[in-house]
Amino acid sequence: MTTPKLLLPELSVSQAGKEITHNQALAVLDQICQLNVVDKDLNAPPGSPADGSAYIVGPSPTGAWAGKAGQVAYWLTSAGAWTFVVPTSGWLAWVSDETAHYRRESSAWVKLVFGGGNGAAVQAFTGALTLTPADAGTYNVSQDATAQTVTI
Repeated sequence: MTTPKLLLPELSVSQAGKEITHNQALAVLDQICQLNVVDKDLNAPPGSPADGSAYIVGPSPTGAWAGKAGQVAYWLTSAGAWTFVVPTSGWLAWVSDETAHYRRESSAWVKLVFGGGNGAAVQAFTGALTLTPADAGTYNVSQDATAQTVTI
């Protein structure tokens, strides 16, 4: 059996080798708590991964990563193999090579942009924006005429 949220292996009554199951669960927790991945775009595993390194598998995986698109893959030298974790919506990951945060939404990793006054994530905006003078009180709008910018 596994836990419902993180799918960690559970110990069972009269199980031999309980330390193996326990250590496996600790290894998964070590990887996904404060998730920090090296890269999120690789489709093939690196040739010499560092012990404990994690990756978000790219969209067209090959080799040992085949069929694991979007999953978190991590390497433990002691196991000598890749382990995969299926992320669920709401997971956050720091992607080191991009120095950026990503959030798992449905079946995709979406880059987060921070900049709200309270540290909240804001969605990237493209397109036209029309504001009226009344919006200034609602959206905290300021204008810099010299730089010709509007900050919302």
